[in-house]
Amino acid sequence: MSGWGTAAFPRLLGDGMIATWKWPDSAQNLDFTGDRRGLFGMLLLPELQRQRVHLLRFAEEGPADYAALSLTQLQELPGLADRLDSQPRRSAEPAWWWRGSPPSDRGLRRTLPDGGGLSVSPSADKLWSWQLRDAQGVELDSGTFATEHATEIHDAILTPHQLLVVATDYTSVSTAHDISPTHRAGIAARRPRARLHWLHADPVKRLALEHAHEERALVCADLSFPDPGARRSLRLVRWTIDPRTLDYNPEDLYPRGLLAFELEPARGEGGWRHLFGVTADLGDEIPSLIRLDRASRRSRARSFSFAREPSAPLWIGAPSGGACLIVCVYDAVRDSSEVLLLDPERIEAPPLASIELPDAVRCDERPRFISTSI
Repeated sequence: MSGWGTAAFPRLLGDGMIATWKWPDSAQNLDFTGDRRGLFGMLLLPELQRQRVHLLRFAEEGPADYAALSLTQLQELPGLADRLDSQPRRSAEPAWWWRGSPPSDRGLRRTLPDGGGLSVSPSADKLWSWQLRDAQGVELDSGTFATEHATEIHDAILTPHQLLVVATDYTSVSTAHDISPTHRAGIAARRPRARLHWLHADPVKRLALEHAHEERALVCADLSFPDPGARRSLRLVRWTIDPRTLDYNPEDLYPRGLLAFELEPARGEGGWRHLFGVTADLGDEIPSLIRLDRASRRSRARSFSFAREPSAPLWIGAPSGGACLIVCVYDAVRDSSEVLLLDPERIEAPPLASIELPDAVRCDERPRFISTSI
């Protein structure tokens, strides 16, 4: 775990270091208006059903500050919303949770790993425009596409020659009693003027584009959606699409029982190396944390007891090559929570650090990490 530098958790990722921290009984009142010496990162643990977020700030010696804030209090912290906007995010994650309400417009802005952004917005009746910008806000590319029946765009990904989008599809609403719209994926050529073509797949209630790249004339798109055959489970599939014919070949990337996941990007490549996910046996729903190697399909697992409920994992990588996997675990018997910092290469090994929280936290969305103090 060497080579992490000072980007995040430098002391926690020492050689085999295992540490445990406990917070004082009373939570501290925090001042987020300026930097404090020695602070280098903040972890956010969302509980959207309870309309609050837990914040942990870290220094080189370990956790420094803690606070539990409502979504309203969170959005009032100076500069925090801008920092979250600049962080790469998984498409399935609600981008609005730190603001307290969903966006009011029909488009989207997706933050990219390099700090740039891809935005899609309506420009006229049945016409949409998209813009690709770098981290400084300079426009790199743009275009438009025409489509029928798309009233909202929920997700989008660019490849070198194509644009993939997920949009609300009201054409699947068959009766006056069926008022729940669904999501459907479409593809358009990446050029100034194009037409969006729907992929002929069954619409689902929630569809997310996780990754896409091109292999010669084909587009490989990884998508996730709720598994209609299993409660609370997700399916992660790869569609290999021929843009000329709109034919596609679906492939399951993980068997059933995936509750939440995180993709570790491949360094220097366009794809991903490992999947870190929370799974449950479909018989007794005992949770496990798994690590799946994309190339070899080999996996590792870390099991939890029936009463311990892990959150979606959070993978944090540093430019120097180090990495850390964070999981928030809720214990239903003790009604308490702890944050585990794990070695991504050996998730079944004892944790690098365990942080006992002063509040019981049941994360219902993926945690977020900001690598600089605000």
